[in-house]
Amino acid sequence: MKGRNRNGMLICTVGLIFCLAGFLSGQLPGLPKIPKGVTDKIPDLSRITEGEPPITSSIEDAVTAVSFLDDFDPPVFTPMTVLPRTTQGAFVLERPGLYAFTAKSYCLKAGTYAPTTGDGYILAPLAGPRSDPVRKLLHATYTHPDITQREIQVLLWAIIARTKISDMPRAYQVTAAKVLSPKDIFELNNGALGLIPEDMMDKAFEGVPPAVRTILEAEARLRQKMTQGEASYEELEEVAVRFGAAPAGEDDKYIPWGRWSFHPDGYFIRFLPRGYTRNNIQVYVPRGCLIEKDNLGRITAVCDRNTRRIEIEYAENPNPLTIAGDPQVKAYKFKKIRFINRMTIPPEMTTELVALWENTGYALVGTPSGKGKPSYNATFPGIDERYKKANACAEDIDRIDGQLKIQGSTSDLINLAHLRYALLDIMDNDRSDKYRWARYHVDLVSRVWQYEFSRRAGTFVWGQTTDGADNNLFKVLLGYITRSFQPWSMADAAGNGKPTLDNTGNTSMPGSTGKQRGGNSNAGEADPCAQVQQALDFAKAVRDAYKNVDPSKYSNGDEYNDAVIDELNNTLNKNGQASADPSSQQNAPMGTHQTNCDLAPGGTSSAYDGDWNIYDNSTTQMFEDHIKNTYFNNGPDILWRGARAHEQSHMNTCSDKTSGGNRDGYKDYMDDPANRQRDEIAAYDAQIAKLQAWLDWNCK
Repeated sequence: MKGRNRNGMLICTVGLIFCLAGFLSGQLPGLPKIPKGVTDKIPDLSRITEGEPPITSSIEDAVTAVSFLDDFDPPVFTPMTVLPRTTQGAFVLERPGLYAFTAKSYCLKAGTYAPTTGDGYILAPLAGPRSDPVRKLLHATYTHPDITQREIQVLLWAIIARTKISDMPRAYQVTAAKVLSPKDIFELNNGALGLIPEDMMDKAFEGVPPAVRTILEAEARLRQKMTQGEASYEELEEVAVRFGAAPAGEDDKYIPWGRWSFHPDGYFIRFLPRGYTRNNIQVYVPRGCLIEKDNLGRITAVCDRNTRRIEIEYAENPNPLTIAGDPQVKAYKFKKIRFINRMTIPPEMTTELVALWENTGYALVGTPSGKGKPSYNATFPGIDERYKKANACAEDIDRIDGQLKIQGSTSDLINLAHLRYALLDIMDNDRSDKYRWARYHVDLVSRVWQYEFSRRAGTFVWGQTTDGADNNLFKVLLGYITRSFQPWSMADAAGNGKPTLDNTGNTSMPGSTGKQRGGNSNAGEADPCAQVQQALDFAKAVRDAYKNVDPSKYSNGDEYNDAVIDELNNTLNKNGQASADPSSQQNAPMGTHQTNCDLAPGGTSSAYDGDWNIYDNSTTQMFEDHIKNTYFNNGPDILWRGARAHEQSHMNTCSDKTSGGNRDGYKDYMDDPANRQRDEIAAYDAQIAKLQAWLDWNCK
């Protein structure tokens, strides 16, 4: 990447000081005045303190995060791509479950640090005067697959930096016209600013807080680079994206990695970004559940669609412990806890796993006021910490209720939280064999909690519960049927009354003010583990085809190779996969130059024909970049590295056979069927080893 150029012209942003102050804290005091004598030299500087920023989403808008679910970390998710989609690529959440999707994502805050593993991100809506064109560009990632992710990112940077679209290179103007309306482009051009001399930058930003100034300068440099010549993507990225650990900010908020947020459409969502270009989005759509209680309001059972169940019996103690200062919160000892996991093993077996604890543990019951002062009690160990956690959960619920205007009793949610804390304490003190599956069984309480939260919020729910003695399976099923006919006002029409997940309406918001705000799309990549496994399976199939065909039956290497392709064709057809076509090798990604022993683009046709004297080692990197960008840009890098290891094996043999000036040594060697077999098997073994090692490390 090139270093920053301090000799060019920089552009000034409309309302930038005002808006970036809002970006970083939302509460910054009055901004410093522009030094006298500067405004008459810098075009449009008087507009710096006017208006809103193009995108206003900030951590202050992330109001539905749920700390209670911080340890809800299910091990298995269904690919979100199994769900139907709307025409804009939004996922129709037509059935409950856990879903995951690796979305293509974008930087929506220039001059800040890219996400790193461990950075917490939570849900905030995409908002601001330019949110509509920004969302159209995010949609285009799915609806316009002909537009690259980099092209969309550059246009997003242009909008954020208030760059005049008509001043950008012609190619970007054409791309913008594919996605944005003439009105959009007119408004974006109208909101753009002029240039300011580089030597006036320090004076223009004199007295501006350092964090604000960093963003002001980044946006100004972006505008300069996007309107003055053909800047490469890498040059723009160097200005817009910072890498490494962001310095601590005064207004930072602690957000742990993987924190869940409640989406107002009735599901829970979290973001696990991988840099600024990929975001692993996980969703839990609550399943219909049942809560059973006794006449004291204590939870006696929870179940999930009659497959998993937790049953609780309380000790016969008429005098439970009452929390000092908060008499409505009491502690009850457990008599029995029974975990039941009903399993079906196809084709004809069903069984139940059961774990039982007796006379151990206790649960709090009742909604805390925050005024309680629990003291140490040997019979109820850790009661002070339990009370604090329950109070934090109650505050979470009250905060979200206030933001989303939710009303109704919170007692079931609080008592479910009490129960989960109680069961987790029991699990932490029990390392028996039953712990192995029972630990995950505790997640049933979290799922019931999420279902109850969604139901209480009045969103679409899959199933319905009732309270108290009226709970029974018939009424649960009846509620499930009747709720399915209720209209849901927030659902996308294309979802047929069910909620949809449109990633373009969400931003992933960091707790660190120095980190990037993320924009998400409905386009993504396939599961990398599945992609690598498929590549491994195919490599093994080809390798085995070479092993299975006897080279002694063929007169030359080409005849033998055709026979191998026929063998592979038969194998793939038997497995129900696409057949191999010998002619398709002409369009293969790469091959080995048979006389120079370099990597060559274009596969068999290019590798074996023509005058290769025009190529030398200086072109190898060009070929590698071309091949990688053309054939391997939609999957994990290991696909390229595996293929490269394969070809390197051929190149090594070639170098050995052409040593000493024997120009045709490798060509003659490969013309022998036995040698062809030996060389191809070695090359596929090298590729397989790379892919298998990656899978073992990343996917098991």
